[in-house]
Amino acid sequence: TEVGDRLGLVFLLISIPALVMAPIGGAILSASGWTAVKIFGGVTCLGGSAIIFGSRLLYTKKLLMVF
Repeated sequence: TEVGDRLGLVFLLISIPALVMAPIGGAILSASGWTAVKIFGGVTCLGGSAIIFGSRLLYTKKLLMVF
């Protein structure tokens, strides 16, 4: 059941941005065009990557390579 708990938590965390980002992207598209949507997507991906990178540093006690 540990796997089920973890999957449930992941799906909970993913569901919120999945519901919110589509309307935001549509609003940006109607106001500014495709270039702005691409920039928004890129910035969002970079932000998510920074969060994952920061959590990895905290989990591994600031070591990049852990074997």
